[in-house]
Amino acid sequence: MVCTISSVLLAFAAALSLSSATVTSQFSLSGNYTPTVIPCPANQTYVRPASSGLSPSEKAWLSLRRPNVANALEAYLNNVGIPGFNVSAYISALKTNQSSVPIIGLTMSGGGNRAELCAYGVYQALDARYPSAWSSKTGGLLQAMTYTTS
Repeated sequence: MVCTISSVLLAFAAALSLSSATVTSQFSLSGNYTPTVIPCPANQTYVRPASSGLSPSEKAWLSLRRPNVANALEAYLNNVGIPGFNVSAYISALKTNQSSVPIIGLTMSGGGNRAELCAYGVYQALDARYPSAWSSKTGGLLQAMTYTTS
């Protein structure tokens, strides 16, 4: 049997196309690489309705996060020093009723270098670990947040 380079390449290409078809069919519902319309499974919901409340895992996480938020909020409010505002009484009330701890969230735009630099600046301005933010009285809000995303 005479084996030429072209016959080896042809055999390799055939094996490659066969294996990629097998891989494609394993990871693609349509069986190919191109976008394809496929029917959604019946009787399956991917979004939990808000009326059903938080998931058990989220509730457990929030119960662990709330004391940290209250402590961070106390440090932040003491640093800001709002005249006439009794930080101790406020934090005491929050710690007595954990469900009253405010839920603070921050979301940032993304997708490019400018958005990334802007988000970095905002995070730095709100972070208590950054001395300039703390002295400017914006630092500490990041630690008091429940949710952040960008």
